[in-house]
Amino acid sequence: MDNSWIKVGIIFAEKPNAKVICPTCNKGVLQVTDTYIAGSNTYERCVFCEECSQKLCMRKTWSETT
Repeated sequence: MDNSWIKVGIIFAEKPNAKVICPTCNKGVLQVTDTYIAGSNTYERCVFCEECSQKLCMRKTWSETT
């Protein structure tokens, strides 16, 4: 994985509303979708570019207090 996408993952792990230009094509503004996993405290966050179709998905866990 390209280091620029690792940085994207770090940004969107904490700030899902961030406005970030795609590091692959430098054209599209990256979009985010969260898919909650039923019966767990886990969700999958996917960051993608509608211009070049690059995609990064990561799983996150949240606690009941956050």
